[in-house]
Amino acid sequence: MPSTLTGVALFVVLLTPGFIFLQRREQFHSGVTYTVLRETSLVLLASLASLLATVSVLVPVRLVMPAHTPDVGAYVREFDRQFKTHYVEAGIWGLTVLVLASAFAYWAAAPPRWTEKVIRRAGCGSVADWVHGWRGADRIESLSGWAKAKAFYPDLEQWVDVMLVDGSFVHGRLLSANPQLDETPDRDLLISSPISARRPDGELAPMPDWGVVVVNAAKINYIAWRYAPPAGSASQD
Repeated sequence: MPSTLTGVALFVVLLTPGFIFLQRREQFHSGVTYTVLRETSLVLLASLASLLATVSVLVPVRLVMPAHTPDVGAYVREFDRQFKTHYVEAGIWGLTVLVLASAFAYWAAAPPRWTEKVIRRAGCGSVADWVHGWRGADRIESLSGWAKAKAFYPDLEQWVDVMLVDGSFVHGRLLSANPQLDETPDRDLLISSPISARRPDGELAPMPDWGVVVVNAAKINYIAWRYAPPAGSASQD
């Protein structure tokens, strides 16, 4: 493990491709829970593979243009002196390697669909099928259904019809909805006046001057969202 501030910074930078790989991978494969050891190993291996792939691509560049590329052997033998003497060159090439390795990790985590099409057109159907399975289906959106429904028409006034599991019903203007991604029963809706409610037997519930009604997610059967221009707006008129 690095013991200096420079070593720690370099260690974190070199792990960037692995973090990108893991983040991209989780966007196409849901429900994957990693242990600390497995997640750390995945980041390390993804970073190492991405950096090795990038270096293998840059080796021919070094062979073709030795005068315009850094002398890796000299850096290995005398890193401090070489870095102080050629810090601009080292910074440019270091950033280039990091960007290319990160791009490779992003691509390898979930290859774009054009990759599968190119491979299939080349006659490698079995490889294309493997790439399709590795990539996963569609991208997973990290938004709950409540958050997406609330974001459809953010400039319009939102009303909800909430049917509860016991058959009762609540209608009113949506004040807030918990955007939490996990579908837990701890979430809730806040409905503001004017509010109307109906009991399970169909009778209207008495409504003294209710200001806000809090509806717990565990009690909800379904929600119908409605959108309307704010009262008094030009669209409403």
